[in-house]
Amino acid sequence: ECVPGGPAFDYTYFTTYARIVGSIAAWFGVCLFQWVMSSWRIRNIFLVSTVLRCAAGVFDVGIVQRWNIAAGISDKTMYIL
Repeated sequence: ECVPGGPAFDYTYFTTYARIVGSIAAWFGVCLFQWVMSSWRIRNIFLVSTVLRCAAGVFDVGIVQRWNIAAGISDKTMYIL
């Protein structure tokens, strides 16, 4: 095991449900860009997107470090967040 006692997602969850939620989130991201960020300077867009990607990485670290279990959040819910 990569992470002893770590998250163990079944194949269906990982390939189906997580991908559906990811596709919906991507659609909202495109809409957000069109409605809000299309008039921004590219430097500001890059800054916001980089900060969001770093913040999203904290969730991955939280799953591996098991912070979500300590907070009472299931692995599947934390992965979707």
